[in-house]
Amino acid sequence: MINFDIPTTITQGDRVTWKQILPDYNPVIDTLSCFIRGATALDLTGTPLGEGWEFEIESTQSQALAVGTYCVQFVIYQASVNRQALGTTKLVVCADFEGLTTFETRSFDEIELEAVTKAIAAVVSGGTAEYRIGDRMVRYQDLAVLTERQLYLRNRINKSKNPQSIGGRNVGVRFRN
Repeated sequence: MINFDIPTTITQGDRVTWKQILPDYNPVIDTLSCFIRGATALDLTGTPLGEGWEFEIESTQSQALAVGTYCVQFVIYQASVNRQALGTTKLVVCADFEGLTTFETRSFDEIELEAVTKAIAAVVSGGTAEYRIGDRMVRYQDLAVLTERQLYLRNRINKSKNPQSIGGRNVGVRFRN
């Protein structure tokens, strides 16, 4: 297993450099490439430096990466002929807070729970319940379905906030002799 030296987390707008050393390959005749894939893509080619390759993500390149988790694959081209994928790792791109005016700290489930609660209020007041989460539009007319979804989301949020809890409520067990 190869240990990749790319940072696991970077922030948009930062300039990032790292050196990748692979003892089985020669930087003078072999080319090492790094392919970053996720919401956006970035291809890098290492610059030979001593016994390894140096990689650099310019600040404009990291700014262009969308926030999220990326898969990174390293590929070696031996003598520019034989291609071999060496393995993959993960990279997380974080938002640059300097340019943000607002930031959503709630989980996806908490956002949906708020939308479902508003939809229930709309049904109770005589309207049609509909809500939008991201690019998804959900329309309900049945109060029972909305209430069931609300309970499901509440349980899911409670479990995520208290993962050590096995169940949502106390369970009584009676033993007999």
